[in-house]
Amino acid sequence: MISTLTFTEQKLIKPKIVDIIDECLTGDMKQTALDFVDYVTEMKMPPRWSNRNSWVVNFKGKGVCKITMWENGWFIRPSAIDDSDDALIVFCVENKLEEVLWENIYHCRGCGKSPADCMQKTKTVFGKEFKAVCSCVLFQFHNPNSTAIECVKKLMDFRRADIAQC
Repeated sequence: MISTLTFTEQKLIKPKIVDIIDECLTGDMKQTALDFVDYVTEMKMPPRWSNRNSWVVNFKGKGVCKITMWENGWFIRPSAIDDSDDALIVFCVENKLEEVLWENIYHCRGCGKSPADCMQKTKTVFGKEFKAVCSCVLFQFHNPNSTAIECVKKLMDFRRADIAQC
């Protein structure tokens, strides 16, 4: 199984994301992941292998999201989400994304940046306070359902438009 290969072994072959999806996921979760990969590919942002069972999605060389797989699970981590960005806040409120984003706040599990700070701090996101929010990653969508996928797509569209303006 390709998904069980080490980083070094995968680096040599750079497995395709669909092959790992086939190995790791089943049922609706598998179909959701395949549909998401189809979406990013159709948007001219095909996932590129970056690490063991992980792929990056870029637009014009800048990160849009990261996709990671494991046995019976996966996540999408949108790139460069800054909740102090006024345009992003307005976009999220206008698109009624707050509740989905609140459900996908990434709580620190002892990251390399500053685990003591992350684990003890509180952060307000769209007017709601959360404890132990990671300093490195604000949102991460674990085993996303269709509502979460639509939210991720909107965040990706926002990020693409932001990159296109540069």
